[in-house]
Amino acid sequence: MFFSRRADLSSFVLELTPDCNHRCAWCYNAWRHRDFPPPSLGLEDWKRIVLKLERQARPRRIALSGGEPLLHPQAFELIEFIRARSIGVNLLTNGSLLDEAKAGRLVKAGVSVIEIPLPAADRERHAVAAGADDFEAVTAAFANVKVKGGSSVAVFVATKENIDRCGEVFEFAVFLGARGFMFNRVNPASREHLDLLPSPAQLERALGELDALAAKHRLPVSVSVPVPPCVLDLGRFKNISYGYCPRGGKGSYYTVDFCGNLRTCNHSPVALGNLLERDLGGLLKHPYVSRFKEELPAFCRGCAKAAVCGGCCPASAEAVCGDLAATDPFVKACARPGWGVK
Repeated sequence: MFFSRRADLSSFVLELTPDCNHRCAWCYNAWRHRDFPPPSLGLEDWKRIVLKLERQARPRRIALSGGEPLLHPQAFELIEFIRARSIGVNLLTNGSLLDEAKAGRLVKAGVSVIEIPLPAADRERHAVAAGADDFEAVTAAFANVKVKGGSSVAVFVATKENIDRCGEVFEFAVFLGARGFMFNRVNPASREHLDLLPSPAQLERALGELDALAAKHRLPVSVSVPVPPCVLDLGRFKNISYGYCPRGGKGSYYTVDFCGNLRTCNHSPVALGNLLERDLGGLLKHPYVSRFKEELPAFCRGCAKAAVCGGCCPASAEAVCGDLAATDPFVKACARPGWGVK
């Protein structure tokens, strides 16, 4: 049977493997911060999941991630299977394994966009941020995708350590041939991540710089991890696109992990049940989904802006504080004396 609101769910994320050859300090993968079962899905299991999603939600796009998705031994076969169903594919990869042959195969298969993190514009800072000394391989990945006629997007994860260099990273992304630039402020998945948060003043300076650079180079810039309007009004940055958490509703990207478990998004640590064992519609009736959509932190109640941002990221609140109704850790940090919530 079809999920009755299938038009609301046009995108899904498949986390192919927990394995990764990077150790990024900001990694929000749920299994990095709590116990998770070992991976158990091979190609045929993933095909079953794709077919079920196709029948019950009719997605227009599926994003493949991990860990590092290219470490899955049958990643290319799965991509080709999904594309054969006329479903679009995005790939979220750290780029270190993306040589010219692999880039060519991805482009030939019809992968729409390849998202590659670019935390720094030099080898030393890249090694610190990514936890891997493979700057040359990652930067070559952009060239390999471009040479093969594909489209890559540079993903900049902003921490208090690297945010003041986002302009030079943007310029470097332009040089490498990226077709777009994603600016993602770090989204805490553990208490350790709180030490990485940039301040509102840092965000304001960085986005002002990116706004000017986007106009100069005519390169799309998006803020893909929401910045709450109580912290900073992004509406004045006319060359930057942004949005807020869909909180499990229209525009959400429900996520399937490497065991087949469905979650409300790739930031959420809570499994709704296994998609190999149950239908999508049944899993979406889990009481957690309603709470995910409706819980509003006490801090945000009565705020007119809450109708726009929905209290920001409930998944981060759940991951860090253990409670969907807790204040988003970023909002809470910005309410500290000296930071100020605007």
